[in-house]
Formats: sequence, C-alpha cells, structure tokens
Amino acid sequence: MPFQQEQKVGTQTNKSIIGTVEGLTTLERPTFWFYIPYTKDLSNSSAEFSLQDSAVNDIYRNAIALPSKPSIIGISLPSTASLKLDKIYRWYLKVRCNQETVSIPVYVEGDIKRINLDVRLMQQLEAANEPRKKIIIYAEKGIWFDALNLLE
Repeated sequence: MPFQQEQKVGTQTNKSIIGTVEGLTTLERPTFWFYIPYTKDLSNSSAEFSLQDSAVNDIYRNAIALPSKPSIIGISLPSTASLKLDKIYRWYLKVRCNQETVSIPVYVEGDIKRINLDVRLMQQLEAANEPRKKIIIYAEKGIWFDALNLLE
C-alpha cells in the first residue's frame, strides 16, 4: 500500500515516527493487515487498534496481542463495527514498546473509504480468471484492502 512517513518532534527530545496509509475497500468489514518487524523482545509491549469516523467517534477499539516473532497480523472488524458507503474512516495501530517506562507510541495511521464498484470494474474482475489478475485490478484502482484480502 502507498505509505507516507513523517517524523514529528515535540517539545521533548523524544521523536514520534508516524506513517499514513490510504486505501479503498468494497467490504463492510475489511481485515486490516500489519507487518510487525521488530527485532527485540516485545514481551513488555502493548498494541491497540482503533477505527474512528470523520467526527472522531470510536467505531472500534481493541487491544492487540503482538506476535512472538516478526510476522503479519490481521485485524478483522467484529459484527458490531462496519463501514458505511462513501464515508472516510481513520484507523490507527499504536505500539507502546515498553510499558515499564513512559514511552511515546510508535504508530501507523491511515484512511479507509468503502465504495461500490462501477459496472466496468465489476466486469473486469469477473473476467479475471486468476486471483493474481484480480489483485492487480484492485491495486491499480487503489482498492488496497480488497487486494490484500485476496492474498490471504
């Protein structure tokens, strides 16, 4: 997925690294995929995923168990949380690397918007006889969440 990284420096000497990702989906409850690439033990660490609407109301918020080794994790929305058509939502995955000391969380955030497919795009997807071709079609249109879910 396209990723923009920026580094913000507060009044303290600590720095927060922020990444922003944007994408589209056709799914009411997409799965959000994250690579956890850490190199040290995160046994004293915590993570939280949250999804908010444009008015900054929580749609979903949950603590996330971190894997014991570098890997990809999928976070699916429960039946109580769903995306409405043509609305933009903001999601966050925040990791606090050490709970024993005060630390600034490292996080990635992004926007997701649920759309309907137009007739032409639906025909292209129906004509694609291999999953790989469908993934390429979704990716070319910026429908990253559906493309990633097909890779599952």
